[in-house]
Amino acid sequence: IRIAAREEPYTDSAGHVWTSDRFFFGGRLVKRIEAIQRTVDPELHRGERFGRLTYTIPVPPDSTYTAVFYFAETWFGSRQGGGGAGSRLFDILCNGVLLERNLDVLREAGGPFRAIRRTCRGLRPAPKGSLVSHRWHPDATTRS
Repeated sequence: IRIAAREEPYTDSAGHVWTSDRFFFGGRLVKRIEAIQRTVDPELHRGERFGRLTYTIPVPPDSTYTAVFYFAETWFGSRQGGGGAGSRLFDILCNGVLLERNLDVLREAGGPFRAIRRTCRGLRPAPKGSLVSHRWHPDATTRS
């Protein structure tokens, strides 16, 4: 299952089809004009769902799954003043399991508008068959 944060489907450079944004609750969808670097598919990164959000993706319950998350810091950077490493930290959860705490996309990518990705393997669906992924950003201030 490939889902892109955009209003229309997208076919990447390898020929994989990404469906338009679905299975979400919360957050807001925007389309960015800035080019994202360090990716073979910068157009895939043009869409973004931000804020407090949850994806509940239906899957067969009798298997394990790999989730690949793509990120780029598009808020803080050259156009937005303030910010910097440590300004926005995210927690990523799947079915209540913490996958990553305090992800600092700007620091990890080495600057704004640069792609990074996180791969999480061995994810087990909820008993009724869904992967529930949360991205949590409690505030826009530095946390220690």
